[in-house]
Amino acid sequence: MGLVAEVTRDRRGPSFMFRGVVGFEWTRVRAPVPGLARELEGFRFIHLSDLHLRSYWSRGYNDLIDAVERSAADLLLITGDFIDNKHDFRGGLRQLERLLPRLKSRLGMYGILGNHDVDLVQPYIRSMGVNLINGGRVVLGSGGSKLELIGFPG
Repeated sequence: MGLVAEVTRDRRGPSFMFRGVVGFEWTRVRAPVPGLARELEGFRFIHLSDLHLRSYWSRGYNDLIDAVERSAADLLLITGDFIDNKHDFRGGLRQLERLLPRLKSRLGMYGILGNHDVDLVQPYIRSMGVNLINGGRVVLGSGGSKLELIGFPG
C-alpha cells in the first residue's frame, strides 16, 4: 500500500474574475512524508500564487488576510506574479504595500518573482518582508530540523 495524500478544497476559486478579486481557492493537502523529522510533523505552510495585484483594492484581499491569520502557518510561500501590469508596477505596488505587511507566519515569508514582476519591483517586495530566493536556496531551521527552499523564478 502506497502513501496517499489527503486533499480537500475548502473553497473553489472563481474561473474568471473581472474588475476585482471575488475570492481565492483554498486547497488543503495532508501529505505523509517518509522519514520526516519528528520536529517537522504537523508543519503547516501556505502557498500563495499569482496574486496579480492591480491599482485597486478588492474585498477578496481582506478575506485572504483573514484566512492567513486564522491558519497559524509555520511558513508562507509566495510564488510569482505579485503585480499584474508588466509595464507599470506602481498601481499594483500600492496594493502590495497594503497586503504583504499583514501576512504573517512563524518562519516568515519566502518567494520568487514571476514573469509579470519586473526587476524594479524586487527591492519593494523585499522591504515588505518577503525573502526572495530567485534562482537560489535557503535553509531554515525548525526545532532542530532543517528545511530547504529552492527558488526557481517564473
